[in-house]
Amino acid sequence: MHNLAVGTNRKRFEKQKNKRIISSNTTLSIDVIPSSVECACVCSMVQQCCSTSYETASGRCILDTRSTPKTETTDNSNVMTKTPDPSNLHPRDCSDIPSCSKSGFFKIYPDVTNTIDVYCDMDTDGGGWTIVQRRVDSSVDFYRYWSDYRNGFGSVSGNHWLGNDNLHILTTSRNYVVRFEVQDFNNNTAYAEYQSFKVDNEASQYRVTFSGYTGTAGNGFESNNGMQFTTRDRDNDLHLYHCGQGQQGAWWYNACSQSNLNGIYKPEGTTVAKMIYWKTWRKTALKATEIKIRPIN
Repeated sequence: MHNLAVGTNRKRFEKQKNKRIISSNTTLSIDVIPSSVECACVCSMVQQCCSTSYETASGRCILDTRSTPKTETTDNSNVMTKTPDPSNLHPRDCSDIPSCSKSGFFKIYPDVTNTIDVYCDMDTDGGGWTIVQRRVDSSVDFYRYWSDYRNGFGSVSGNHWLGNDNLHILTTSRNYVVRFEVQDFNNNTAYAEYQSFKVDNEASQYRVTFSGYTGTAGNGFESNNGMQFTTRDRDNDLHLYHCGQGQQGAWWYNACSQSNLNGIYKPEGTTVAKMIYWKTWRKTALKATEIKIRPIN
């Protein structure tokens, strides 16, 4: 790894030798440029460009929007990635993180009194997403109590729930879109997005409201609009029995729901109620999930 500064605006780049960007739908352009420095200069002048690769023999210069582009090993080619200046960073959420920052851990300041440690997704659909839930395996128990979901649990680097208090603080400070991402055991993925996502305070039992639907996973959250949060020790759903206990999860259950991303982690092919599911996409247990929010422009 090497660092260099190029262009009239002195953008800094991190250089990886013997790597080449694989062209994809994140590629901005492919041109022939005289040198690697001039290739980086072009990237420095294009706001959407976060990385570039230069092939010495052909002069091929690839500009890409991702700070972590897909690459392959090859001789006589280098990848250069913009490295934003993190100084004086005081973001309200991940959307305030400088463009071209890599996904990772950040401290955010949603208001004058609260500080939250979060993981920022800076790659998906332009980046700027604050992760509020992630499931990747069975190592963290999600069948927990009201206080656990209020305060949050797990590690933001892996399985976690950011906390209902934090969700309330964030979603009442700005107008957000929420994105639910789901993955099956064949590694197929889908998503559902909703506008004007808001979680009320604890006195309202963390009631959720939102509008609209777009995506590929189906409208699995539709019946949850206006519902209060339910856990194993707090029954706020509309079913005759307690959905939180019956499904061994915690969610904005209706009676009960077409979705439950905080259910018990089950193996491939499971079809029982006690599992992670988004039934408008798959009737069987899911392998991985993420819930993330970003302000609406």
